[in-house]
Amino acid sequence: MNRLKELRQEKNAKQEDLAEVTGVSAMTISRWENGESNIKPEKAQQLADYFGVSVGYLIGLDSSQGGSLVALLEEIKEIKQYACMVAGFNQVFIPESEVISVIEKHIKSLKKGE
Repeated sequence: MNRLKELRQEKNAKQEDLAEVTGVSAMTISRWENGESNIKPEKAQQLADYFGVSVGYLIGLDSSQGGSLVALLEEIKEIKQYACMVAGFNQVFIPESEVISVIEKHIKSLKKGE
């Protein structure tokens, strides 16, 4: 199960806040939190960026919140696996913008740790 509800509550955010961030309805956020539907990969990335965690952590595939090069590579791999699972395909193209976003987030995380 994903960690969306847990992360939202930790940040004292409302479903409406997340709906605004992702451009979906609060009902969609509720369905994601309750596991009634899967978060699309691009929306998962938006939410992960909002909470400052990896996509893998957000969707419950990773227990680490990221920060290292290994975490970066794992997150890119998890995005691809998740995209394949949601789309039902064996191969899914990951847009360059998503990969760059993940890399930039990890660079910021590494700089904080300096």
